[in-house]
Amino acid sequence: MYSWKLAGSASSALRVRARRRFSAAHALRYVSTSQAARQPTNVEKIVRDTIKATGPMSVSTYMSLCLGHPTEGYYTNPANPVFGTHGDFITSPEISQVFGELLAVWHLSRWLAAGAPPRIRVVELGPGRGTLAADALRTWAQFPACAAAIRELYLVETSPPMRALQRKTLAPLLRTLEAERGQADVVRWRDSLEDVAENTHVDAQTFTMVLAHEFFDALPVHVLEKCEDGWHEIQITTASDPTSKTIIKNPLLISLPSPLHFARSPAPTPIATLMGGTSPRFAALPIGARLEVSPAGFKIARQVAELVNHPEGAGGSALIIDYGKDTAFGNSLRAFRKHKVVDVFELPGHCDLTANVDFAFLKEAIGDAATSHGPIPQRAFLQNMNIEARVAQLTLAARQRKANADADALAVARAARRLVDPAGMGEQYKVLGVTGTGVRALADGEETVWPFVPDLKR
Repeated sequence: MYSWKLAGSASSALRVRARRRFSAAHALRYVSTSQAARQPTNVEKIVRDTIKATGPMSVSTYMSLCLGHPTEGYYTNPANPVFGTHGDFITSPEISQVFGELLAVWHLSRWLAAGAPPRIRVVELGPGRGTLAADALRTWAQFPACAAAIRELYLVETSPPMRALQRKTLAPLLRTLEAERGQADVVRWRDSLEDVAENTHVDAQTFTMVLAHEFFDALPVHVLEKCEDGWHEIQITTASDPTSKTIIKNPLLISLPSPLHFARSPAPTPIATLMGGTSPRFAALPIGARLEVSPAGFKIARQVAELVNHPEGAGGSALIIDYGKDTAFGNSLRAFRKHKVVDVFELPGHCDLTANVDFAFLKEAIGDAATSHGPIPQRAFLQNMNIEARVAQLTLAARQRKANADADALAVARAARRLVDPAGMGEQYKVLGVTGTGVRALADGEETVWPFVPDLKR
């Protein structure tokens, strides 16, 4: 999970979920989950007091407070049931172990292409329960040379409750791994990528692997609107706020209304002007267009590129998996509670907030710091990493067990189908690969990085 300090800097670890991504049409059907008389949450009280004291609040600051307030944020408050059937979403690694296994195999292939450097550092952004890291470590353990090369696993996470979940999930694997090599600190938690970059030894023997699954969608965004005189910022205010000249009424919340509202700034703001100029693509948007921009996402994408293409390292590889497209979004911001989309002002601090990822923006951030590949749909990535063969293997193993054989085999197949469903996760989620130069960017005879192949059949 990616938790946010109030300053809004990338403190790292909002685990980015595998909830269903709703289209704009679906996103209009918000529901309220509260039936009793509306009581403001502690985060809402903070938001309202801040607006009263300083005026309208940016959407970015609102997201930071809702998700990462030190004690009341969605990811920092242990009372919030984040994951599973009793939580607000279920992630792809929780759906099937095959997901993490195939991501690990891809990283393994890039490590081999780089000449199998003797030292590997693994970094995961937003580790959630730690399931993805556990599946990846278990896969790499099947390849002795790779397993022996893994020296550190850095989990970028600031939330104490989330760290506790990760420690519990990884404990059995770590006991075995640490006993085999006599090393007691294989897993290391860090607050940010800066902490990883500044406190890690990298040399010509070091290869870096980075995982960022459903991470970027939870990074705070600024919401802008293009007007005749430039970019205005969409801010958050209260109905009684006299400093907001243009109140935008929210017709989407059904039942109990919130005292919070969106408002357009009466004139272009410095931050809106800056954010609106971060990509040449934004200049082509028409008057009246909305735009969601995450400066944190831009910064972290660049940092990922610098990690995998460290000037003193042996190269690296990264996978960024999230829902979004190679395009800008303007109306994708939404909240999740109990596996449903709800209004973004519903119970602030008790709901997950997310926005679609503009992969083109991430690639612009990566620039020439590394090489980006894709994005391609999750379905294309998994199918061309031979998910069918792995599922067949697991299904056969399940049928050979005496207890619940048929039911287990059916569950394995059903979970895999969900990951590649063209009407769901298979197309809604995209996979972006990033590789560094290192010893060799490509294996001998390799013309491109598989499965990021032009004109790939999907």
